[in-house]
Amino acid sequence: MSKLTQRLLNRAADLAELQSKVQSDLTEAFRERYGTTYSDVNADEIIDVLDYHGGHITLSDVDEIMTKAGYPPRKG
Repeated sequence: MSKLTQRLLNRAADLAELQSKVQSDLTEAFRERYGTTYSDVNADEIIDVLDYHGGHITLSDVDEIMTKAGYPPRKG
């Protein structure tokens, strides 16, 4: 069992800051590639992995899911 320490609090705060930055980059990348985000189309399989740490997903799988939702990858 872990004790609550300042070090643990600092690590959690640092990870939260990193997660926020990565999520911002991810949102921008989805908008550029698909014209929308996975949360805007309620893509549960992607949400489970990226928002709730439910395993891993391939770019090919993401392309397929987003295409089925009506947002195929943009050309170019």
